[in-house]
Amino acid sequence: MEKKGAQLFIGALTAGIVATSTITGAATIKGNVETTETVEYVMKENEHNFTSQEYSLNTLGTPYITITYNKDGKIVQKSIHECDSFDEIIKGLPKGFGYKKFYLKGYKGEVFAITGHPDTSNGKNTSYYAYFFTKQSGSHVRYVGSIKTDSYDRPIKLSSDGILYASATRDIYETFLVTSDGQKLLYKDHIFLFRHEEECEGIRRDSDVSAPGKQFQSRDKKDYDKYVKQLQNTPAISFDIVK
Repeated sequence: MEKKGAQLFIGALTAGIVATSTITGAATIKGNVETTETVEYVMKENEHNFTSQEYSLNTLGTPYITITYNKDGKIVQKSIHECDSFDEIIKGLPKGFGYKKFYLKGYKGEVFAITGHPDTSNGKNTSYYAYFFTKQSGSHVRYVGSIKTDSYDRPIKLSSDGILYASATRDIYETFLVTSDGQKLLYKDHIFLFRHEEECEGIRRDSDVSAPGKQFQSRDKKDYDKYVKQLQNTPAISFDIVK
C-alpha cells in the first residue's frame, strides 16, 4: 500500500517558480502558482521527500509573498513576513481569495490561513489547500506551513476543539496543530486505515506536537470506524472571501 498523505509544506528554499504582477484587477491562476494584480507573489519551491518517525512527507519551501495596497494615496509594498497584523495581509489580498482566523488546540494565539482557490460553488467557501501564519506580540507575521490534499472533495477541516484535518485519500486520517511556540505546523495524528483488513496504524500525539509521536496499531474495527467517523463529521473550513 502506498503511504501518501496530505502534503505538509515546511521545507527549505531553492530555485523555483516566480510570478509577479501590477496593482488592479482580479486573480488569475497559472498551474499551481497564484498570480494577481493586487498581490505580488514570488514563490521559491523545492519539493522533496524525507523519512522520519512520521513516515514520508512531501515538503515545499517557504512562500515569498509581497502584498501591495493603497494607503492614504500611496502604494505600500512589503513582504508578507514584514506585515504587523493579519488585517494588513487581508487588505492586500485580491478579490476572490479566501482567508480565515481561528484558534488551534495547544497554541494560545490566533492562527491565520489564506487560500487562492476557495470553492464558492458549494456555498461553503471550502478549499483543498491553504497557507498558515501566526503572529506573536512584538513580532511580524510568521509563516508556519501549508497543507494540501489532492481534491476539493477532500477540503481542509477544523474541529470545534481546534484541530485541523486534511486527508489526501479516504484511507488516511491526518490531523495537524501548530506548536505551542507558534513556530511550525506539524502532524498531530498520521494514521493509515486498511479498509480490506479493517485495521489502522500510524503515529499519534496529544496537543504537544513537538513531542515524539507514539506508535499506534489496532485490529479492532471500532477504532477504525472511530477515525473514519471523526474525519467525516468534522466540518470543512468556511473561508471568508475577499470582496
